[in-house]
Amino acid sequence: MNGIALPPKRSMRIALQMTIATAALSIGGVWWWTIPSRDHHDVATLPVVRRTMHPPAISSHEVVMVAPVAPPQTVGEKIVSTRDSAILEEKTESAWQTLLGMVRIGRIPIPPPAAHEQPLDLTRRDSAALIVRYWSGRDIMAAAEWCLALPEGAMKSACLQQVALIQAAESLSSAAEWAKSLPAGSSKDSVVEALGWESSSGDPMLALDLAIDLPEGGVRARLLTHAAVVWAASDPQAAVDWARQIAVPDLSAQILEAIATAWAGSDPASAAAVVASDLPAGPEQTRASAAVIQRWAQQDPTAAAAWAQAFPAGPVGEAVTSNLVAQWAQRGADGPWQWLSSLPPSGNRDAGFAALARSLAVSNPQFAARCFAQISGNPRRF
Repeated sequence: MNGIALPPKRSMRIALQMTIATAALSIGGVWWWTIPSRDHHDVATLPVVRRTMHPPAISSHEVVMVAPVAPPQTVGEKIVSTRDSAILEEKTESAWQTLLGMVRIGRIPIPPPAAHEQPLDLTRRDSAALIVRYWSGRDIMAAAEWCLALPEGAMKSACLQQVALIQAAESLSSAAEWAKSLPAGSSKDSVVEALGWESSSGDPMLALDLAIDLPEGGVRARLLTHAAVVWAASDPQAAVDWARQIAVPDLSAQILEAIATAWAGSDPASAAAVVASDLPAGPEQTRASAAVIQRWAQQDPTAAAAWAQAFPAGPVGEAVTSNLVAQWAQRGADGPWQWLSSLPPSGNRDAGFAALARSLAVSNPQFAARCFAQISGNPRRF
């Protein structure tokens, strides 16, 4: 789909541990509030709207997700503590719709903030999303139907996201299946994106599956990249093999750069091989090479120097040599000085001596001057 194949299917058992509280934070203008408890022990599963799709099977790794701690009082508690709280206490569909009707006409009373708090700035969209979140905790089916009946727009997207996140607290896979079955449109895309980020840390394969369904663009590319990096933390070679098969060159390079940069922390030699063999000349290769050599130099500067020496003279070779020397110099000046002195004159060698001089300019200015004297080209270039 769109030049991107789904990752290989594997089996995975997901153990979800969710508390009923979540920190107040904003993503795309949508407030995330405390997750209310259900009035009964049966878990309602959202119906598929148009089609049924099954997420790909995942690896056998067991993942445990834990929700963050809630603040002492959430925005939701402020709203339900107002004079309209009696409506909420009825816990009926008509009560929720009455309150939501008040939101749509702009009549939702918000109590003033305490002295230590910032004033609340809730739009109608934010207020509706908050109430839908509480409603979904008690009757998710009715809340979903009400949201789906809204006209396409920001309020519908915000409300549907809250329904999906409540369902995700019970089952990420069923929430993803429901989101994929929604009618095409911007609200569906926003729900799929929200669930993709929600699942990326614990289930990167599901996040990749969701991201592939998004329209081409920056949001899709960022989610695919993030999920691939999380996947690479447990199986870097499989993530690299998948990224190589992406038929969109720019996207493939972006993901491979991110994987190589992350992989360099644990296995810089393997990450270096990805940079050398899979990244074409360009900004992605330059950035990844500099990142890999920096992490490699922290662990084994001699081995890193052997790899850096293979780069031809040019912008990438200069960046690699400079980063290597700057990191190596933290162990002392002798090692990088001897290595640079063994190299033939070139822009890479000059960049290395310039980096060594900068590293020693304060602690040993006389030695820094000797380094600058070794530059065969124009020192002002560095």
